[in-house]
Amino acid sequence: QVKIDTNSNFGSLSYVQYLLYNVPTKGTVAAYGTSVEGKFPHFEKFNNNGTYQKDDKGQYVLKSYAELTGEGYAGNEPYDNGSLIGKNTSTYLATDANWKSIETPLYMYERSNKQASASKKTCMLIRGKYNGASDYTYYKLDFVYYDEDTKAKVYYNLLRNFIYTMKINEVNGEGYNSAAEALSQPACNNISGDAVAANYTNISNGSKQLL
Repeated sequence: QVKIDTNSNFGSLSYVQYLLYNVPTKGTVAAYGTSVEGKFPHFEKFNNNGTYQKDDKGQYVLKSYAELTGEGYAGNEPYDNGSLIGKNTSTYLATDANWKSIETPLYMYERSNKQASASKKTCMLIRGKYNGASDYTYYKLDFVYYDEDTKAKVYYNLLRNFIYTMKINEVNGEGYNSAAEALSQPACNNISGDAVAANYTNISNGSKQLL
């Protein structure tokens, strides 16, 4: 799941909408063949005795993004080098129905985004009307985080079982005149935001749990 934090600071930007660009059109039910030795990755945490860790409500405790990627999991894409990436045409961008309100979360198949080429990376586009303007202005935001060890920005892999929340910290100017122009440029300096990955809430009927 990908969403915008509704408590973001949009400043003078109104009528805000967003969409995802370069999104997989297919995915897999099972996350096989992408971790060490081609095994199924474990999203759950284990105790020292090999049993599953559970919280005080009896739900499985899931690994963090850092823990999972540290074990080598980068996402499972059932295609070669992004060959089935969609939602990236001029028609898609021009269709108003594809632009969603900030209250609407978006869903996608997982994506090995870090390894994707620059033109194929999944990104977020935001549009709004700045300072009372009649036309939309457009901003591109990448799914990145700051690595404390390397002191560099690193692309997130967009993995299953996680929520990626984009919080807008500040909008201090207009973006680009079109979505296409925003996509052709680096992430816009007139908008700042933080992408945060958090475990998705477990789906359960009270006795069984789906991860």
